[in-house]
Amino acid sequence: MKNKIVGSLVSVSILISMVSFFSISYSDEIESRETLNQSLDTSEVYKYEKQRDELLKENLTLYDIGKKYNILWDEAFNREDGLVSYFDKKYPNLSDVDKLKMQISLLEYLNRSKALIDFDGGFVDTVFKEAQLSNYLINNKKNGQVSKKENIKFLSENLNDLTKNVDFDKIDLLDIMSQIISSNFSD
Repeated sequence: MKNKIVGSLVSVSILISMVSFFSISYSDEIESRETLNQSLDTSEVYKYEKQRDELLKENLTLYDIGKKYNILWDEAFNREDGLVSYFDKKYPNLSDVDKLKMQISLLEYLNRSKALIDFDGGFVDTVFKEAQLSNYLINNKKNGQVSKKENIKFLSENLNDLTKNVDFDKIDLLDIMSQIISSNFSD
């Protein structure tokens, strides 16, 4: 009987040792995968940050703005309603990569439009909405100019589909479109 108990204890000890070994090995594998994923995330964030910074630099050199260049550069990153904080506040649940992609989209739109970025009076919010409209046009094989008569007509004819492809509601959409239309009449 004593031999059976000792044999059972030895078997249980061996079984516990094996389970411990495999769980430690498995947790080490998970930890190394997490480290690899974090490293990939960091390199992806760096890639998009670099692209955003190049687009911002391009935007700020569209016009000879002299000393205002450094002020706008600093405001983009440090101002409470600057480029970075706008997306951090408006989209707190998005990943850093997704926020950077939105910043890039906005800067690409500004550079296509030859418009200098500004951080006063809700400029970023308004321009980001215009950028979404422009991207919708581009995705539908249009030239992306939100101020062209044909494109305004296309946007208004596709209002229901458009609301599914932008992140603002129909009332804001109609408001931004009326702003675009009225600014074109004044031109």
